[in-house]
Amino acid sequence: MIIEGCSGSSHSLRNQDRVQTTCSGMGNWVPMDNLKAIKAYFDQELGDFYTHSTNRLLLYPFFFSFFLLECATFWLLYLGPGFVLDYMAFITVYTLHKAAVYTLGIFGADFLVHHLAPSSGAYGKRRVGRQWLIWSIGLAAGFILQRTMVKSLIPVYAPDVVAYFMAHPQARLSSLTLLMVLIPYWFVVVFLTLRVALSKQRIQKLSDSLMIIPADQTDQKISPSADAVNMPAGILRMSGDSGSGAISLADITHVSVEDHYCRINYATGDRLKSEMIRLPLKEMLSKLPREHFLQIHRSHVVNAGHISGLTRYGRDHKVVLHGFDLELPVSRSRFKDLHPHLKGAGIST
Repeated sequence: MIIEGCSGSSHSLRNQDRVQTTCSGMGNWVPMDNLKAIKAYFDQELGDFYTHSTNRLLLYPFFFSFFLLECATFWLLYLGPGFVLDYMAFITVYTLHKAAVYTLGIFGADFLVHHLAPSSGAYGKRRVGRQWLIWSIGLAAGFILQRTMVKSLIPVYAPDVVAYFMAHPQARLSSLTLLMVLIPYWFVVVFLTLRVALSKQRIQKLSDSLMIIPADQTDQKISPSADAVNMPAGILRMSGDSGSGAISLADITHVSVEDHYCRINYATGDRLKSEMIRLPLKEMLSKLPREHFLQIHRSHVVNAGHISGLTRYGRDHKVVLHGFDLELPVSRSRFKDLHPHLKGAGIST
């Protein structure tokens, strides 16, 4: 296999699974799969998540907090704790002012692109790469606005600071130097903020892929145990990245947290099987009928119809699942919610 390089020369490849290209003068090889991974990252869609105003507004406090941290850290590292303590009032006002102006610039760019260029910049059409560009434009606007306002406002609310910098001209930094300090930090901030957005979008998609189908609206065979008293009817249908197939609600014994995700445990005869769902327990619990599924611990939700008893170890309690040699811990704060269900089932507490 022959690949043409940027200089027009060709190179034979020993490993066709890791295609590599190089440009003359660069002196190093760039794995093609890495380039594909970078492209895949920037091509990820934010549309479903970013369409909702609540989700968008969730991200701006991240920006504000990051800029507060950046500005406070900058003063500490650049001029030291002594300067910060001597001019604490100025540092506080300046830091809040800078974080607010930068965040406002980012919000303004986001808002204006949506309304002025809806064909390509509407919230529902956003991709990661486009969002990087829009937010970076907003940062540039905020930087220019903040630097302009600094020159006019600092002499008004902090004349002593102006006197300090007049007496120490070497302590003054140019806008270019400040920008060079800000840019690397900005890349980290955007990456982390978009990581939050992508994570929230993934959770939302997985949550939407889980559906409770009533027993009278499905052709799938319902577990015989659904006819028992205190057992939920219907099925939990899974699709997409969250799994495939369906599980009878009556067969689900409990849901447990594992590596920050949920493992759905369900009975098949005298055995337990499980499905891992990449959802937080809170999202998983919102899908299940609350009259049957109880959160007994921060890491466990149990189907009340499968509880056969309660064991006690000092002040701690555990529920026993019917037909299985399995006990689940009950936190003290949630025992009071479990008590009525145990009493209704005739289980002594």
